[in-house]
Amino acid sequence: MIEIKPSTAFDVECKQCQSAQTAVHSLFFQGMHTLADASCQSCGFEFYQTLPIGHDLLFPMQIAKDGKYRFHDPRANGWLADSLVQSIKQPVSKSFQIEKKVNKSFDQVIIVNCLDTCFGHVFGKIWNTYTLLANKKDWGIIAIIPERCQWLLPKELAEVWSISIDLKDCDQTIGGLDEFIKTQLSRFEKISLSHTYTHLDHTKYIDFEKVLKRPRFDLKEFLILEPQFTFILREDRFWLNSHVLYYFFLASRKFKMERLFKPLFIWRQMHLVNKTGRKILKSLPHAHLKSSGLGNSGKLFSQIDDHRTDRILPETEMEWNEIYSRSHIVIGVHGSNMLIP
Repeated sequence: MIEIKPSTAFDVECKQCQSAQTAVHSLFFQGMHTLADASCQSCGFEFYQTLPIGHDLLFPMQIAKDGKYRFHDPRANGWLADSLVQSIKQPVSKSFQIEKKVNKSFDQVIIVNCLDTCFGHVFGKIWNTYTLLANKKDWGIIAIIPERCQWLLPKELAEVWSISIDLKDCDQTIGGLDEFIKTQLSRFEKISLSHTYTHLDHTKYIDFEKVLKRPRFDLKEFLILEPQFTFILREDRFWLNSHVLYYFFLASRKFKMERLFKPLFIWRQMHLVNKTGRKILKSLPHAHLKSSGLGNSGKLFSQIDDHRTDRILPETEMEWNEIYSRSHIVIGVHGSNMLIP
């Protein structure tokens, strides 16, 4: 844990001159990242240092306040560092609604930041709330989370601070979040930030039936139940089954022409799903076929029970989880939210 009240428990080294003579002036709760606002007393370098939370624990970043200089592992380029640098260069932020739910009062709390642009990352960060509840019984656990994902949290949390934000926006500076959190901090005597590990061993620590509010598929019934196959489909990552079409898709994305060629990719995906579904039924006439996923373009043939949607709500995800828990096989391309199945 990272203590921030009554005192701070972290040191920062200046990457510009390698001096340890630095001063941390305050914390900035940017959104997905928590930053130390710091300066070097040796060379005068003013910078933000990420606190070791989430992926910033694995890839720490130090960025000049004007965004001109950045120090981090090259592996953080693109997916992690670029959006943070951009949010520092252009601090104009969009505000989102923040809702506070208090279940139980504590004098000492641990804050778990579950914000992320990727659902799989949010899902992994949520696991920390379960482990902390089990191991820090004298502390109140508080989760910061996108509103649409809060149903995955344990009911025993002290508080939930949910934000009405799309996951894709979680890497930007969230207007009002820093002020909101700092206002809340005055309510507690002791505060620590969770490291929010992203690679917990779920086989040791996590009971997924508690997280997903659904029982797992009972393997004892695998050969007893009528077979069920579920296709997970998306309209930003396609099942194409062709190197030519795949590189065509990448090119259309690179040159921002996805909308123009999207009907082609959807047609190809529907053709492959329908073809596969018919082959399954030819071999297993009593099989049940279902689909889930974001986006409902394209037509599935009549024997596929279509549960796709153009808007994901908590009720939708719970319905999908019920489908997965009864499926013998779930089929989807990489990035099709296959983690839960």
